Amino acid sequence: MATGFEATNLPELNHKMEESSNKTVRFGILGCASIARKVARAIGLAPNATLGAIASRSKEKAERFAAENGYPATVRVYGSYDEVLEDPCVDAVYVPLPTSLHVRWAVMAAAKRKHVLLEKPVALDVAELDRILEAVESNGVQFMDGSMWLHHPRTARIQSFFSLSPSTNTIGPIRFVSIPLHFILYSFSFTISYKENPIFHMHSSQLTAINKHTFVILYGLKIHSTSTMPALAEFLENNIRVKPELDGLGALGDLAWYCIGASLWARSYQLPTSVTALPDVTRNEAGVILSITASLLWDQPNQTLATIHCSFLSHTSMDLAICGSNGSLHLRDFIIPYQETSASIDLTLGAKFVDLHIGWNVRPEEVHVANELPQEALMVQEFSRLVASIRDCGSQPSNKWPEISRKTQLVVDAVKKSLELGCKPVFL
Repeated sequence: MATGFEATNLPELNHKMEESSNKTVRFGILGCASIARKVARAIGLAPNATLGAIASRSKEKAERFAAENGYPATVRVYGSYDEVLEDPCVDAVYVPLPTSLHVRWAVMAAAKRKHVLLEKPVALDVAELDRILEAVESNGVQFMDGSMWLHHPRTARIQSFFSLSPSTNTIGPIRFVSIPLHFILYSFSFTISYKENPIFHMHSSQLTAINKHTFVILYGLKIHSTSTMPALAEFLENNIRVKPELDGLGALGDLAWYCIGASLWARSYQLPTSVTALPDVTRNEAGVILSITASLLWDQPNQTLATIHCSFLSHTSMDLAICGSNGSLHLRDFIIPYQETSASIDLTLGAKFVDLHIGWNVRPEEVHVANELPQEALMVQEFSRLVASIRDCGSQPSNKWPEISRKTQLVVDAVKKSLELGCKPVFL
């Protein structure tokens, strides 16, 4: 495999798409959104997957999409999504459609015995997601959402530093997690908490001049995350993520999916005891959330507080900071690594101040993690492995990925419910 993971239209990738193998999972893509280009490329890079078909609501758009991306003539081009679902040579579908269309097309795909790789957020609420999960379960097909960062080897490497008790080689019990995901949108917030009680919260609109970052001071067992991205005027007017009829969750679905998912991941997917939205929510004229802050509280087995901030109005950053009793680690690019071929973790163990508190006794160690494929191709590879096991060996679909999606959706719903209740806690 070439290093650097070159573009999809390289000859070797086109040749791979043209190959026919019973061991290869054949994908159809419903829709020609920009994210579809990334996943189509990932399908070309994954050794156990191939692109078989693409579809748009018009054949002309699908043909243009195929031509622009250099797909070979063996990739079938359709002018309707139904044609992909009827194609007997398609094993699985990737669905990057607007969230409001997910339940319809995911359920229809499952009914046609197509395995479903569904872009996040997976649904507008857990009731919709349950319809999807019921369909995939009753038809014996695999489900996975498009949270690509979970498949990067760095994610597993981070977990090797977790421990329920203090250790010289781990960060010990988690005290605090910070996950800023920013893309220039000119807003930020910070929260100061004492024990389990947030005692001060401020949004950047309340300040005159300060760097646009998130600052958190937390005592006790805490997790904090923020996720913001830069929306220019054209985005805020026309993007599907700000249209109530298309992606009505806005930043809560598009960005908080990562922050909530990372907070749950850090807690081994234990649901929080309560979820509370903070009152600094910003909406557009149509009522879609552009910026939101919320807290998640776990009571057992150790008290943990997670605060998340998600916005279409801030500078680009994707930080993940996890602090334990014995150390901390920090990622600055946890959702999309700076480069495809490797990623890193800043790890600090046993840090203390030197005499007079004029410096630190240690500096972070940069832990490098190499990867043979980009994380989206690793996602496709794992999904295809599960699909092939079902198709070729009679295995049962894995429940791991549907359960992760459902728990994430439950917390998304709880944040929304807390907003509706005037920012009161919602207990799970």
